[in-house]
Amino acid sequence: MFRGGGRRGTLQLRCFLLTFLAYACTFMLRTPIKVIRLDVITDLKIPMQHTGWMDTALLLPLGVIQIISSGWKTQYSPRHLLAYALFGSAISMILFGVFHKYGILLLCLFLNGAMQAVVFPQCIAALALWYNDPSRRTTVFGVWGMSASVGGLLGTALATTIQKKYAWHSTFVIPSLVAGLACIIIFKFLRMPTATTAVDVQDSQSESESERGGDGGSSTRELLISGDTYRSSEAMLSQQEERMLETSSVQTIGSIEATSKLTLLEMWRLPMVKEVAATYFCVNVLRYAVTMWLPIFFQAKVGYSQETSNWLSMAFDVGAFLGTPGLALLSDNLLGGRKMFATQMALIISSTSLALFYITSGWGRVLNFFFLILAGFASGGTDMVLTGSLAVDLGGGKRNCISGVAGIINGCGILGAVLQGGLVAFTYYVGGQTGTAFLMSVLAILPIFVISRAAKLDRRAKTSVLGSRGLRAR
Repeated sequence: MFRGGGRRGTLQLRCFLLTFLAYACTFMLRTPIKVIRLDVITDLKIPMQHTGWMDTALLLPLGVIQIISSGWKTQYSPRHLLAYALFGSAISMILFGVFHKYGILLLCLFLNGAMQAVVFPQCIAALALWYNDPSRRTTVFGVWGMSASVGGLLGTALATTIQKKYAWHSTFVIPSLVAGLACIIIFKFLRMPTATTAVDVQDSQSESESERGGDGGSSTRELLISGDTYRSSEAMLSQQEERMLETSSVQTIGSIEATSKLTLLEMWRLPMVKEVAATYFCVNVLRYAVTMWLPIFFQAKVGYSQETSNWLSMAFDVGAFLGTPGLALLSDNLLGGRKMFATQMALIISSTSLALFYITSGWGRVLNFFFLILAGFASGGTDMVLTGSLAVDLGGGKRNCISGVAGIINGCGILGAVLQGGLVAFTYYVGGQTGTAFLMSVLAILPIFVISRAAKLDRRAKTSVLGSRGLRAR
């Protein structure tokens, strides 16, 4: 997955690890909410029906700002934006534990969501520049996507441990300190190529030198880094030479995007962007709805105890965790990089597995677990394919709007997570278990047709994102 030696390989790996850390920190600052929710209700004497505003205050600005900011022009590189966003997010959640008024807590969550809106698009843009080989990009994004699960698990574990020993006010202290430290590390060490061709230029030069057989001397190559120019040779540069070269100023990725970036409406009109965004919206509505509905379903329809229902419902989340890198590996290694086809197959498997789970729900826990983990694997596996590698294909090339397209697609998914609560609750109120099952069926089938339309448009335009070449700029 990681190729390249010398400084280029080091910077490439550094980008992967630092963006992994950045995105994991965002989930460390989100997941403790579910752990301390009951304590907040009890301590502040908040009516149960008002607690849903905590999720809305966090996720609504996260989704809306992520979409709106896709059309903003900026001179800042991912290094600056990630560091500033994590710092603001950490500060807002430290303040969350200081105040004891529900309105101020909601404001802190709102600021946290607004700051986090920057992180995902910038991480995708940074990774796309270093990992610009379409034949392995999906695998890279799939493995990187595990950062969300890692951050969520760490956030939950830390919050549970701290909550047991101290009050709920302290649960965000350690995650905020980790995020604060991460922003310093990212600001200090993250470096970006100035354009997507920077690494390709180096590779092509290396290949041409290899074909010529070399002249026995040390060949000089140039690698452009955000804000700095490094000239590397087969011999290591001295620290003095490197310091001199760091003073050379070149155009950063932020300024390149600022000069050629499309507006939000123009990006929305790009071929297949709206279809992929709509697909991810449906996928997220279904996923969050299943997560919320499963414990109730097990208790009301199957007759399991509350504890058993909670444990079994985790099978869907476990499957999603495994599916994030799993589908990416299958797409690159077994399906020849055909991302649209892999997504279609995953959505079909997910909907079929959920239907079989519903039909066989009373046949025992083994079948329950099997179909849920399969449905979670297929559904969760589409995450980084849709928001990562496909976003890069659709927004890359001369469009130069990778972060914008990624923000639109992921933002639509977050809005799906916001809306699902009211949608499922209303459906359950009106139609009961039957109505909820029908809603789940519609949500499972609809994205299959939407992504099929995107695949049809892709074939019609003859700009295949199915192979290893990626999408040509139009």
